[in-house]
Amino acid sequence: MIWNWQQKDWPNFTFDAHQLDEIEAKFQFQSGVLFGTLQHIQDNHKTFFITEIMSDEAIRTSEIEGECLNRESVQSSIQGNFGLAIKPQKMSSSEWGISEMMIDLYNRALA
Repeated sequence: MIWNWQQKDWPNFTFDAHQLDEIEAKFQFQSGVLFGTLQHIQDNHKTFFITEIMSDEAIRTSEIEGECLNRESVQSSIQGNFGLAIKPQKMSSSEWGISEMMIDLYNRALA
């Protein structure tokens, strides 16, 4: 795999927007299903559900960069930021950092 900055046309990318139509439609549909589902979940369960989604995204994002994070540590940090009772976990600076970033993104999305 080569990095974006190694592409021959960097930074002047071109693409065919129509090739994204099907993927975009699927994303929009699934987002609607998720949003609808969240409307029917009790608030205390919703926070745990959101924590799961954020943890998955944090782990996958880090994997792109070649980092393997401890899921329990990431979840613990995110749960702590939501004010949930947590079992303290020893975590690396990478786990703490990605957790903080996910919470910041979540809070900015609500603003």
